[in-house]
Order: sequence, then C-alpha cells, then structure tokens
Amino acid sequence: MGAGGEVTAGQDRIRVAFVNDHPSITHALRVAAEATDDLRVVGVARTCTDALALATRTGDDVPGVVVTDIQLAGEAEGLRLLEAVGKDGPVILLLSSFDRPPLLRTAFDRGAAGYLVMTAKVRAILDAVAPG
Repeated sequence: MGAGGEVTAGQDRIRVAFVNDHPSITHALRVAAEATDDLRVVGVARTCTDALALATRTGDDVPGVVVTDIQLAGEAEGLRLLEAVGKDGPVILLLSSFDRPPLLRTAFDRGAAGYLVMTAKVRAILDAVAPG
C-alpha cells in the first residue's frame, strides 16, 4: 500500500476517500465502508480539485487509498489526479463505466493500482480497498 495506506500495529483501519461526481455513488460507498471494521472514510469529493485537497492532507486524515471515477464531469480527471499525487501519494483505485483500453493503459502507466467497472458490487469495490 502507499505512504498513507500502510497498516501498522495500532492502526487497524485503512483510511479511504471516495471521489465521484455522482453523489449517490459516493454515498453508497461511504455508508458501506463505514459499516466495516477495515475501513475509515476520511473524505468524499466530487471534483479533481477537491480530491487533490484530500489526497495531500497531512496527519490522521490523509487517505491511504483513493477510489475515484476516472471520468469526472466528462473529463479524464482521474488521470490528472494520478499525475498530481504521484507515486508517493495514496494508492489510487479507478472506477469507470467506460471500457476504453487506451485510457486504462494510460492510467496504469501513471500509477493506478487497480481498475473496477462502475457496475461492480459495492462489496467488490470495498474488497479491492481492503482485501480480506
């Protein structure tokens, strides 16, 4: 896991943030994550700008994992987030309703840790964040 996602003794929950421009999706993910023993939601964002603010926090609220839609407001903002946080930032898992291999190749080249389709079950998305 990345810099903010390392789990050590005494730190039993993975800090996660969800980024999506559809509030119903972030709400469902947040509610499900908060019901687990493995995850602690430290933020939700709707834009890449807000996601960058979350990803660059310091202290106990820095996310170890950011689950973001690759397409925010019609643009490939998930790619911009990957580029901005770099390899030393949180682990980035991408969600997308698009199956566009060139876009996904670019995302993995920029450091994405994983990709899930938007139609994946909430449990599958949370399992990708905190494999059991």
